[in-house]
Amino acid sequence: MRCLRCTLFGSMLVVLLGCGGASVFPAGGKVVFKDGTPLNGGVILCEPVDEEVKVSVRGYIGEDGTFRLGTFRDDDGAPAGKYKVRIQPPEKLSSRERERARPKFSIHPRFMDCNTSGLEITVTNESGKNDFTLQVEKP
Repeated sequence: MRCLRCTLFGSMLVVLLGCGGASVFPAGGKVVFKDGTPLNGGVILCEPVDEEVKVSVRGYIGEDGTFRLGTFRDDDGAPAGKYKVRIQPPEKLSSRERERARPKFSIHPRFMDCNTSGLEITVTNESGKNDFTLQVEKP
């Protein structure tokens, strides 16, 4: 009986340690328009392309267009791998649009879908290699 308990405890310990999460690496950058002006706010959402990566990554865009990626916390980094990127811009409504409840977006709608944005990043485990500039277009 004692041997069985030790085996069960050891198995549980291995499972728990194995579920500790993937290693993440600092990553971030800036979202800009073609003329170099920054996107003022929004969220970056990254979907893994690599099958080894099992988590999505996100980053909040600041007023100056900069962002830090986070996996388990807001800016803890991202697992190494390739990601498709989509951007959810801050919605801005004019008074006329508020009446119709139709949002006016600051970026072209194609950037709001991973499959049409054309934006991809590759996070590596090398220091200083995970600084990305993402270029978007106006609608």
